[in-house]
Amino acid sequence: MRVVGLDIGGTRTRALLDEDGKTVTFASGPSASLTTAGRQTAARVLDDVVSQLAEGGNLPALDALCIGTSGSGDDLAVEWVEDRTREVLAAHAAPGARNGDVPIIVVNDARLVLAAHELDSGIALVAGTGSIAIGVLARREERAGGWGYLLGDEGSGYWVAREALRELCRRHDRHEPLGALGDVFGGASVPELLARFHEERSPGRWAALAPAVLDAADAAADAICASAARHLAELVASVAASLAHPAPVPVVVAGGLGSGHPRLSAATVETIRERIADPVVTVATRPSVEGAVRLARALALDSVGTARRPSAPRGRRAATPTR
Repeated sequence: MRVVGLDIGGTRTRALLDEDGKTVTFASGPSASLTTAGRQTAARVLDDVVSQLAEGGNLPALDALCIGTSGSGDDLAVEWVEDRTREVLAAHAAPGARNGDVPIIVVNDARLVLAAHELDSGIALVAGTGSIAIGVLARREERAGGWGYLLGDEGSGYWVAREALRELCRRHDRHEPLGALGDVFGGASVPELLARFHEERSPGRWAALAPAVLDAADAAADAICASAARHLAELVASVAASLAHPAPVPVVVAGGLGSGHPRLSAATVETIRERIADPVVTVATRPSVEGAVRLARALALDSVGTARRPSAPRGRRAATPTR
């Protein structure tokens, strides 16, 4: 069985070609999220990542592909991601390989977290450039957050950097020194920072400063970390209330910030344990792209069974809308 898992995050895109449980090739590139990158850049990144998987040649015939993608979206956005991926697969297919017709499933990238940790149910919390929590139980899926950097993403990397800038604005108004928090932004004046903030609107560019903000020897950094943990835990609590998962409730904290920053990870785990009953909270240890591969394998097996029934079509699968 030969499948591809594609993890499109708010900062990076990762892809893995797997054959019978073994990694054949791995590829990565910038974000191909429509929210973060826009269609033109997303299309270019998808083409480049698939080209890397082919290692300069052509991709052999595939049995299935799973795409996990971040960012706000609706059915039309999901359809665009799937259609564009099919075009790229067809363009890089080996002779005789009809990869443009391969079964594809599109899910929110948070859904990959559970699959990567071999969980069929539970709650995944992803805090990276953005933030979202998704809960899965049987065929049900509940979610909270993931509204994008303009309307939400509380506790995310972008949110952390923006909160730091807000604090610097308050200090500027009070004619106070900017302190260690100001050093995170290179010692620039507040008017300079505001001009840069409005000119350079890429969420990933500001989210990259979040670890330095949280590590700053500044009282505001402590407050921002605690507030971020509360916001993230609230996402989990909201999903837990809607999902009604039987105890114990598996919760996996993931994302570049959620699992990559020890201080925020610890604060978030502790706050989640305070907010919901009987959780089993762990910090992610496996890359989400492995979850995409696991879901692609399940889709391939399901499609084989479906293909044996003459009335069932092979090809496009119902997509799960992303936020």
